[in-house]
Amino acid sequence: TQVNDKFCEITGFSRDELIGETHSFIKADTHSHAFYQELWATISTGKTWAGPICNKRKDGSLYWSEATITPHTNGNGKPYQFTSIRTEITKAKVVEHNLLHQTKLLHLLNEATAVLLSTQPHELHQSIGVILGRVGEQLHSRGICLWAFDEESMNIQLDFEWWAPSTSTVYSESKKNLFSDFFAKEIIPDGVSIADYLQQVQLQINPEDVSIDGQQRPSTLFFPLQTHGKTTHVIQLEQPVNNPDDSVNEVNILMILADTLSSAISRNRSEQLLSENKERLSRSQQYANIGTWDLDLKTNQLYASECVAPMFGHDPGESNTSFEKVLTAFHPADYEKVIGAMNKSIRDDTLYDVEHRVVWPDGTVRWLHEKGAVTRDSEGNPLHMLGVIQDINDRKHAESILIKTREEAERANRAKSDFLSRMSHELRTPMNAILGFGKLMDMDPTLSAENKDNTHEILNAGHHLLKLINDVLDLAKVEAGHIELTLEPLEILPLIKESLAMVGSTSHDQNINLSHSELQDIVISADKTRLKQVMINLLTNAIKYNKPGGSVHITAIHKGDDRVRILVEDSGRGISKEKLEELFVPFNRLGADATEIEGTGIGLTITKHLVEMMGGSIGVEDNPKGGRVSIRAARLCREAGFDEWSHNKLHELGVEDNSPLTDGVRLIYYHCVIKSIGISTYFTYEGGADMHRNVICISDMPPDLHEWVKAEAKRRREATGKRYSEALIFQEAVELLKTQLDNNHSPEEVGHAD
Repeated sequence: TQVNDKFCEITGFSRDELIGETHSFIKADTHSHAFYQELWATISTGKTWAGPICNKRKDGSLYWSEATITPHTNGNGKPYQFTSIRTEITKAKVVEHNLLHQTKLLHLLNEATAVLLSTQPHELHQSIGVILGRVGEQLHSRGICLWAFDEESMNIQLDFEWWAPSTSTVYSESKKNLFSDFFAKEIIPDGVSIADYLQQVQLQINPEDVSIDGQQRPSTLFFPLQTHGKTTHVIQLEQPVNNPDDSVNEVNILMILADTLSSAISRNRSEQLLSENKERLSRSQQYANIGTWDLDLKTNQLYASECVAPMFGHDPGESNTSFEKVLTAFHPADYEKVIGAMNKSIRDDTLYDVEHRVVWPDGTVRWLHEKGAVTRDSEGNPLHMLGVIQDINDRKHAESILIKTREEAERANRAKSDFLSRMSHELRTPMNAILGFGKLMDMDPTLSAENKDNTHEILNAGHHLLKLINDVLDLAKVEAGHIELTLEPLEILPLIKESLAMVGSTSHDQNINLSHSELQDIVISADKTRLKQVMINLLTNAIKYNKPGGSVHITAIHKGDDRVRILVEDSGRGISKEKLEELFVPFNRLGADATEIEGTGIGLTITKHLVEMMGGSIGVEDNPKGGRVSIRAARLCREAGFDEWSHNKLHELGVEDNSPLTDGVRLIYYHCVIKSIGISTYFTYEGGADMHRNVICISDMPPDLHEWVKAEAKRRREATGKRYSEALIFQEAVELLKTQLDNNHSPEEVGHAD
């Protein structure tokens, strides 16, 4: 073996080390066994072989040379010596290899782009795995992974991994946590990182990858995949290189691949969200029986969601749901109404809103509700009508049943009210007779003590039954809506005093102390008669269900809003929370039937109805000392435009007479005439040093005259649109009475005064 100095320089071996060795001494593992078999077969037959060949230097590095091997043969044609002339082409070969490598990478990149663009959303994960695996093979990588990364939670998840057959790497949870911290601190801020396995990170992950001499270390390349400025995934590529800077071109290509994958993942996510939204919309439309439609007003082309076709009796998503087909499905009785509503919407640019029936191919009739609006061009010409359509057949059916049920209930209620009204009137007559005879018996001085006690029992039971009859009649009127109310301004304090006076004897008999708060300038809107009935009922209950020596307090509170709270408090035992819901149920006395306290169980029901009819509300509040019932009524301010007057004037109306003394006689006559029509009066005289004044005070007004006053006030209000004071109307009636009596007219003509 002979070598020249240049060969020694290229291989790094000395001449002494090479002499005596065969070619296998510098043989590299680059070429296959077949390559060397073909080379030997050529030169062993005496032929010259020429071509590039890769060999190994002394330091283990590889080099390329263009070799020409010429055999020297003997007389038998057998080679006995070979001459090899070589020219080093390592640099050219590296350039060629890099170009070929980059060409393959670019081809792989183009192929990956085409695959990702044509991949269906549900196949994207599989396609990315195939692409990354081929990239790892092309780069002779040890492994390649795709990590899903959440910047907010700093969580990572391994979506895909590929490892070369000779590599076995498993990532534990602790290593994942190291990666997560590394991603946040190094990769995300820089955009891309070429990171060696240094002591702080890589040695903790795979310490076995670092050789003792440090000659060749795997480097890990991380490529973040960003969508809308946020990192969603990270590609990790592990590849053995001596100098990472030599792989700049590969890094650039891989960055392009990362951008391509980012776009594909982003598009896939958008398509998934779109698909989910469409599915969600479709399901919600199905659940709500709602469909959407778009009518091209120029071509009459109808675009409808898949839920529309079933509403017209066709299969879901049927494509031939044309506008003409829809028109023929309209119920003949509703056709003109639908077309008219549509034309009006187009003509007047108003909302299209119509309920109509359709007839299915099998003859079924269904109700639909449509709403729509017209879109127009810049010149105002109609382009499209967009709308929604809903199947309301169930609602219409329920409405029909509800109407029938309501009509039946109203008929039953009217029948019940008529029956109760007739029965109440029929029962009143014999009951009044019983009470009348009972009173006559009670007045008999010859009646024995035992019979007198029996008479009292008859009277007490009769009064209780008469109250029950009256309550039942009131309840029937309230439920039937036959009670007319006249809402007017009322000062609350006089009404409270009157109500307390009405229950005074009852409270005295049971030793119950009554009290009220001093209230000033609180005026509410209510019907005086009915509100007084409400207060008396509440006060009566507070007295009946109180304890001996207890107390009842009534007050009104106004806290600045437009409502006034009227509170009736007592020192009784109150009502348990479990029974509060049954408080206003008719004939339910909440267990008081077992006591000696009399009652009908109707009063609070009537009270609740009356309060609500006057625009208020009633309820029970917590009171640790006993019961507390609260009424919320509408408040009126003095500035609201109502006359400043007290409804009390209807019950105490002064008629002054300043005429000569002879007129005083006529005033007494007035008093007698007024009393003859049912007004209970009393006569007073007020005088001084230089004047005298005669006054008639009306202490109680008969119901018929009171009703006439309210009816007259209502008639004038409807005729003029203005509110009239009932007190002033009654004043006019009294003045007219004086005039009529002066002119010798009958007092019955008062009811016809204007």
